[in-house]
Amino acid sequence: KFQYGNNKKFKTPSERWKDKWLKSLKREWFEGKWVLDIGCHTGDLTLMLTLLYKPDLIIGVDIDHKLVSGAIK
Repeated sequence: KFQYGNNKKFKTPSERWKDKWLKSLKREWFEGKWVLDIGCHTGDLTLMLTLLYKPDLIIGVDIDHKLVSGAIK
């Protein structure tokens, strides 16, 4: 059903800010570090990690060109 494992039931970006698991991530895992988000989907989580945890560099990659194209727009 999902060619690359993409789950169409992902929450909207505004709902993701409220996710309990996002709040369970520790700042020290990301702050001042280089981060690679493999399978970043549309980049929503990548953006949230950037805004909340201030890594020095964060790169999101995904195999699904439609998702990447949507993230660029």
